[in-house]
Amino acid sequence: MPPLSSLTTFLFGSAVGMTLGVVTATLVFFFFSPADDSSDSFAPPPVPPFMRWLDEVRADARTHGIREATLTQALADIHAPNAAILKAYNNQPEYTLTLATYLKRVVDPQRIAEGKRLAKKHAPLLQALEERFSVPRHVLLAFWGAESDFGSYQGRHAIVPALISLAYGSRRQQFYRKQLIESLKIIDAGHASMEGMKGSWAGAMGQVQFIPSTYNAYAIDYDQDGDKDIWQDIGDALASAANLLRQLGWRDNESWGKEVILPDKFKKAWAGRQPDKWRTIEQWHKLGVRPKQPNGQTQDTTTDTLPASQQKAAIILPERKSRRAFMVYANFNTILLWNRSDYFGIAIGMLSDSFQP
Repeated sequence: MPPLSSLTTFLFGSAVGMTLGVVTATLVFFFFSPADDSSDSFAPPPVPPFMRWLDEVRADARTHGIREATLTQALADIHAPNAAILKAYNNQPEYTLTLATYLKRVVDPQRIAEGKRLAKKHAPLLQALEERFSVPRHVLLAFWGAESDFGSYQGRHAIVPALISLAYGSRRQQFYRKQLIESLKIIDAGHASMEGMKGSWAGAMGQVQFIPSTYNAYAIDYDQDGDKDIWQDIGDALASAANLLRQLGWRDNESWGKEVILPDKFKKAWAGRQPDKWRTIEQWHKLGVRPKQPNGQTQDTTTDTLPASQQKAAIILPERKSRRAFMVYANFNTILLWNRSDYFGIAIGMLSDSFQP
């Protein structure tokens, strides 16, 4: 199954199978006749707009302390935006997946089986990360599996050329310009080479699909070898993910949420994650909200109850035309700080549940 990368991103998903190429820029030469100029020479060709822009990027990068040698290495052979990257950006699918289809692609038996195998293989590492960062191993496995299929697909695009193209030709030029500068900082610090810093066409990198600014803020050199290698080093990648989740506010003593069924009297105005929509679990129970049974049945029963609790929760309805509902806790909001999609949050939650003993 394909990873979510930007299901992130965002839904999310990476463009696959494109190779980076260079689009030849057209230089328009203006010749002057002898009546215009007494010399036999002609005026030099004007500098193409892209190259002028790239010179501005160089100057901007210098103000951020990036060394000239790094700029030469990263920018010397780039003469035009990459047409394949801009095509991918401009032709993102507009169709909307149903939640059921989305979950089928992410929380699939093959990914669950592989996650359980890797949980055993990397048990000492996962336990150490759990103790250090207070993020459960099953949650880390879910992000790892969803973002890169446990590292098997990280994207094949060179990040710097991709970000140059997006910073120049996308509708989010300011965002991608920032990510470009951040990517140059990574190279300048020696954490990755131009050749080794690969990822999605949209700039997400490595086994946990960090964008460059996230990498610079949260990546961890877990094995202390001098590199924050989220591409090849599983320890660095998962430690970085755990560090990000902890810094975003993950609560290790709470779950993400659960699927529920709603009473007929439930008002849609009660649903949502706005601050005034949150109630205690006990209050939701009194309003008739019940958890969906593990066997998939949706009928309400007198024994199908929520635990009486003062923990705060919200009810979300991820699809407009469906009454499929989920009770979510504070950790769900933390997941959405990684990727602002209810589908993504639910998928991460369900995938993480599947990895629990």
